[in-house]
Amino acid sequence: MISYSELLEDILKVSKTTRVHLKTRFTEPGQPGEIYRPHYDKLLQALSLPPNVDLPHAPESIGKGRCFLLPSFFELVLALESAGRDFSIVFRTFGVDLPEVAREWNSF
Repeated sequence: MISYSELLEDILKVSKTTRVHLKTRFTEPGQPGEIYRPHYDKLLQALSLPPNVDLPHAPESIGKGRCFLLPSFFELVLALESAGRDFSIVFRTFGVDLPEVAREWNSF
């Protein structure tokens, strides 16, 4: 068993530009992951702010209605802090979204 990414990179050996194009359209009609679109939409909705929430000083990603960090993550941080626990947080991403993640963290 291999991932879609491994198929594109290791087996089909498509160019990086083509891989990015295919991966970002994985759940669109006619693509291999089309059957997973309802799950994708549900997850995307879970990462969206309610329509009546306005955060004028929030990072651009939140301003568009989407967030990177889940509310449960913030709840965990608050719980660790409340319990007086020492902890560290390391953010690792697979793309170019680290500045947006950092803005959300700093807004928190």
